[in-house]
Amino acid sequence: MNIPDVPRRRRWTRFSLALAAAAIIAAGTPGVASAQQLPGPTVSAPSVVDQTTSTESGVTPAVPLPTPNVPTVPQPAGPGTVPAEGPVPEPTVPADPPAGHGSDPVPSSESPKPGTSPTLPQQTDAETAPSDNGQTGRPQPAAPGPAGPGTDRPDAGQDGDNASDPADGRPDPADNSQPAQLRMVQKFNVPKADFGRYWTLSARQDGRTVLGGPGPKAPAQGYGSVPAGKATVLSARVDPDWSRARDLAGATVWTCRDEDSGVVLSLRGGHTLEPMAAGQQVVCTASEELRDGPLSVVKSSPVLKQDAAGRWTLSYDIRVSNTSRAVDAHYGLTETLDFGPGIGIVSAGWTRLGEQPQPAGRWPDPQGTRSLVLAAAGTDIGHSAGAYTVHTYRITAVVTVQASTPEAALTCRDDGDPSGGLASTALLNGRIQATECRTVPVRLWVDKVWDINGTEYRHGSRPAGFDAALRLSALGIVEPAGGTAPERLQPPWDAEAGSYRPGTSLTVAEKVDLPPGCAVTGTGGTGTRRLTTAITRVTVRTSIECVQRLTLINRLAPAEMVQRVSGKWLLTATAEGTGRPALSGTSGTSREVKAGTHYRLGDVPAFAGAAEFTGQPWSCQLDSGSGELIEQDGGVVPGYGQHITCTVTETWKGPQLEVSKNAGAPVPVPGTAGSQWEVVYGISVKNASMVAPGRYSLVDWLAFGKGVEIVSARWMLPVSNLSGSWTEPGSFPLAWLASGRAIDVMDSHDYLVAVRVRVAAGTDPRELDCLPDAGGETGLMNMVALNQDTVVEACAALDHVVGNGHRADGGILAPPAEGPAAGSGRAPAEPPSEQADGGMELIRLSPVLTVSSIDKVGAATATGMLMLVAVLVLFLSRLRRR
Repeated sequence: MNIPDVPRRRRWTRFSLALAAAAIIAAGTPGVASAQQLPGPTVSAPSVVDQTTSTESGVTPAVPLPTPNVPTVPQPAGPGTVPAEGPVPEPTVPADPPAGHGSDPVPSSESPKPGTSPTLPQQTDAETAPSDNGQTGRPQPAAPGPAGPGTDRPDAGQDGDNASDPADGRPDPADNSQPAQLRMVQKFNVPKADFGRYWTLSARQDGRTVLGGPGPKAPAQGYGSVPAGKATVLSARVDPDWSRARDLAGATVWTCRDEDSGVVLSLRGGHTLEPMAAGQQVVCTASEELRDGPLSVVKSSPVLKQDAAGRWTLSYDIRVSNTSRAVDAHYGLTETLDFGPGIGIVSAGWTRLGEQPQPAGRWPDPQGTRSLVLAAAGTDIGHSAGAYTVHTYRITAVVTVQASTPEAALTCRDDGDPSGGLASTALLNGRIQATECRTVPVRLWVDKVWDINGTEYRHGSRPAGFDAALRLSALGIVEPAGGTAPERLQPPWDAEAGSYRPGTSLTVAEKVDLPPGCAVTGTGGTGTRRLTTAITRVTVRTSIECVQRLTLINRLAPAEMVQRVSGKWLLTATAEGTGRPALSGTSGTSREVKAGTHYRLGDVPAFAGAAEFTGQPWSCQLDSGSGELIEQDGGVVPGYGQHITCTVTETWKGPQLEVSKNAGAPVPVPGTAGSQWEVVYGISVKNASMVAPGRYSLVDWLAFGKGVEIVSARWMLPVSNLSGSWTEPGSFPLAWLASGRAIDVMDSHDYLVAVRVRVAAGTDPRELDCLPDAGGETGLMNMVALNQDTVVEACAALDHVVGNGHRADGGILAPPAEGPAAGSGRAPAEPPSEQADGGMELIRLSPVLTVSSIDKVGAATATGMLMLVAVLVLFLSRLRRR
């Protein structure tokens, strides 16, 4: 029977001492199995893709010739370039004096000396050629300005490996054995003038004429070959018998331009062209100005700006001068806007500067009627004894250019051939004229499209981690809203990338930065192209393939569970909106997944006993790639190129081993004349887990009352044919029934313990009543310890050995009236709540769990056992004295 109401402190103390002694005598406790470590996720190294410049099929990007006469950076100027930025500068000429006042105006700084021809001051513009700057031996390009970057401009990021050798069939510029190409053209300020036959044009090198002929063109057609690498002296000689030679306003003014780039070349001394490169084409223009009596007319270089709407605003000045210091003069002035085809005139007007109120006017129908009288015939212009008198007219026109307008309609020409561009002519008194022309730049617009895994994005809406820099082989000028954009040195996508001289060969490329796990699979729109229309729109399309990978891991605890059930756990990742998992498998399963898709994560056990595990939420980590790792709603959203590992942890919380015990009724031993009794105890160790086998140790203590002598004690485990006995049960009543014994899942080990005893004469009946004394001993008390921490007991009473219940005289004991007393003990865990059914697999694996995995005493108990050895000696001495 169970005795729960008796204090047991000292009884447990003595039993612990007995267990310590048993641990020392026994062969030792089982060892601890080593835990297996889960393999960690593999992390791949990030990569960066740097896409180099590509070219269109069969086209090699042109590069500037490395010689002085060919600019290394495209820099349009004059009729072939984009003008200087900012408002049109006010002319520095004196205002007309009031007619009839006869006052002497203050001499102007522009006034030439008496006896010389009038020379109109020029505006500062990109077209004006700088001086020689002391450099000899080579022509110098025009000073860098807004029309094009100079050598001091910072690098715009063009890849160094984009450069290529010339492949256009032109001679090697370093090979001076190949000739250069030169053409000389003469221009007069008289309408429809046929004066060239009175002139001779020539080009000399080392005192020898290398090219020459009569005006107005030499040669009459095309270009003439001249030796490269030598300075060339230009000259224009007039026939002294020409009747109008006396009307020449001054010496011939030479200007030279590189035809490939449009850049104005500097002339040393105003007439010496520095050495040209082999194959270089140069046109030199000899400008001759004739006067109409004391009157002359000139134009400033036109200034061209682009507004926010993409229209162009053209402005320039017309200056009529009276060079006489003694008499007034009269004139009439007409202006004609002779713009090329495809160029529409939105509005055009004029204002005469220096007058209050300012005379002004507009072209009523500039598109239909291009000519307008600015000053009627007979308009007075006074004189001044100290300076020329000048009337200045400011012309402003707003024009639009159709995107398909061809190169020829946009380009001004100096070679005498028909010209396009924004040409205009001012006619003075119907006899002399001033003509200027402004080349309309062509514009480049570059769009950017990303094709990532089949999904298209505009550059502004591309995913994070993707970037590309636009690379152009030559930098253009961008003038939105009348100002130069600072970003022209780093051209933007999806916007105007720059303005260029018509016919420019330009290489478009990009430098791409990608997140790890992504690579470029194709590029379109890059390469070299010639800008032949007013607007060239290019779309650079980059195709990207990114690999996203999702790996699912099931981490089990304790570690020894990995080999048992890891393969029986199904892990899934299901794309949102679908019913079928995109990824399914056991721990470690991995697969490519789609970027931007939400995957719900799940874990499904496929075995009985899954309820013994407690799961934790999924957690994910970024193994490789860039950008934010998005975890939401029990799942993950992979980004482009991301490799992600998601882990779910399952911890086993299954039932611990259980132990129970019962005691049978004492029965007399046959042949002993009633002097000996035998009692049989049943001990049951049960493993209720459906998943985890176990190991256990089992110690039995015969804590009989004083006066009860143990004759023999033995135990057996019938199912395994194991058995044993107490060696000296009288002096040492402990026996180790099991040490690290394996027990399978849902199994039980049932032990039988049989003990024979005799009761000494004169034994106090209180020692036989199963009411424990201070030491925990009484009757036929039997205690069992499972894994050194769970103790159960069972007792069979002998207090009826005497008839009156007070003495024992060795008489025959009657069997006890009550049934066998039984006790049970359990480990703290509860039995499993889920039973195996026909649809689930019962896991029965080899029992490799060690005692340490369920032992609650551990190293501290082992140390305590050793410390109690000394106390054990006293205990054994006491037993012997009894």
